[in-house]
Amino acid sequence: MAGFCVFVGTWSGAHALEVSDYAELISSALGIEWTEEELMKLALKAVNLEKAFNTLHAGFDRKEDYPPRRYMEEPIQTGPQAGARCDREKWDEMLDRFYLLNGWDRETGWQTEKGLKDLGLEEVAGKLKKAGRLK
Repeated sequence: MAGFCVFVGTWSGAHALEVSDYAELISSALGIEWTEEELMKLALKAVNLEKAFNTLHAGFDRKEDYPPRRYMEEPIQTGPQAGARCDREKWDEMLDRFYLLNGWDRETGWQTEKGLKDLGLEEVAGKLKKAGRLK
């Protein structure tokens, strides 16, 4: 949301910025005090809005949270990771944990009414409920 990527480039690694650093940077830039907690809650809201949009308008569910089948079936051909591929069982474990942490349903990948209400997204919960895509 802030336009920073911590997965590539010089911002990642041992010297990567932490949430507290981003809160300080954003507070300085906007002249409005933001705490780490407020920033994390805003990020959770954004992730949940994206998830709800994809659920409502593209019919997404758990199956869309997998990498392409090729990543699990075809091993990497060259380089230091030659022979490696994604393990479906490990991916499922990771996905289950991700859903748990986000308050989403493990079986469907759909959001839960409680999870959305906890974030103050009651209107989103209502739209998903009306569409029959809320747990």
